[in-house]
This record gives sequence, C-alpha cells and structure tokens, in this order.
Amino acid sequence: MAALIGTLFATSLLDCLNPTAIAQQLLLQAALKKKSKVWFFISGMFLANLALGLAVYYGAMEPLIKGWNLLSEKSPAAALAILLCGGALSLTLGIVKFVRTAAARKKSKEEEAKLPERELTSPVLFGMGVVFTAVELTSALPYFGFLAAMASHAPHAAVVILLIALYSFVYVLPLILIYFFYRALRGTKAIAGLERAVGKISAYILPAALVVLGIILAASGVLRAL
Repeated sequence: MAALIGTLFATSLLDCLNPTAIAQQLLLQAALKKKSKVWFFISGMFLANLALGLAVYYGAMEPLIKGWNLLSEKSPAAALAILLCGGALSLTLGIVKFVRTAAARKKSKEEEAKLPERELTSPVLFGMGVVFTAVELTSALPYFGFLAAMASHAPHAAVVILLIALYSFVYVLPLILIYFFYRALRGTKAIAGLERAVGKISAYILPAALVVLGIILAASGVLRAL
C-alpha cells in the first residue's frame, strides 16, 4: 500500500502540471465576474477524472473501445463519417456562436458587459471541465500508469474509489491553488490589467473551444483515412 500511495503521488503530481489546464483556468478566472463560478469548471474536471478512471479500471469503457475498433476495422468509411460529421457539427456550432457573439457585442456596451456571464453559465463551465478532462485522458500516460500499478495490487473496491478520488484531487490541486492565489491578488494593477484584457475576448472562449474540437475531430478523420 505504501508503494501504491507513493506511485499515486508521483504520477498525479506529474499529471497535474498541465500548462493547458492552468492557462484555461487563468483565462476563465479573469473572464468571470463571479469568480466562484470557476468551481464548476474545477468540479467538472475532478468528477470526470474520477468517473473515467473508475471506468478504465473496471473495464466499463472496454466495450466502447472494442466497439469503436471493430467499427474502424469492419467499416472504416463509417468511422471516418462519424469523425467528419462530429467535426463538422462542432465546427459549425463554433462558427455560428462566434458570429452571433460578434454581432451581439456591437449592439451596446450594456449587452457586451452581460455577454460573458450569459455565455459562460455554470453548466457550460462544468461541461468544459468534463470535455477537457475526457480529451486529456487519451494522452494521460501517468494516470494509466497509476491505474495499471493499482490493478496489480488488486485493492478493495472502496480503496480503489478512495485512491482514484485522491489522484483526481491532486490532478486539480494546481487549479484550486490558482483560484485562492488569484483571489488574494485581486484588486492589484496586474490582475486588473489581466481582467481588462481577457474581458475583450472572454465571450469567444466557448465558440473557440467548439471550433478547436471540430478541427481535432476532422483532423482525426483525415489522418485515419490516410
């Protein structure tokens, strides 16, 4: 158990040093008027990491993975169509939201001030955390290493849940620290300048995320075809 806990902290500390997540956290923190709403993003990441870790450990995702691999082998055209359609849908939604956001920002300063809050609602923030974690999981080698090490020890189910929850907590710990650090520095010139700069682009966070997701899915389909 001591070796397992040591592996947990070694891998989770390595996994939590994610510059993309940290940058996204800072961007959201500066964009939101009600700073505490960023907890929905953090909780989405924590719960997604916990749920996906349990799913991988107990093999719940294995049928989905096998089904996708089987579809790719038996009908590569269908797999390609799914990726391209998903990418096109996400890309279209992102562009439409981008255009609507740009048009809304031109109406009045009053609507512009309200726009970030209307775009980045609590469910949206939670969903962003879930989607970000799910995408990151595909390349989370430290996490898979820890799950493999834990499987070799075959601990009790309650211990498995506790250890994966602890790993997930360490995974989001830098974001929690950033939240409190940001709150402590709020009101300083540096933070005020950051919020003014981010305020000009905050309404485009969600459309940009959809566009990026669409490009990733479409690129995956093209690479699969090649």
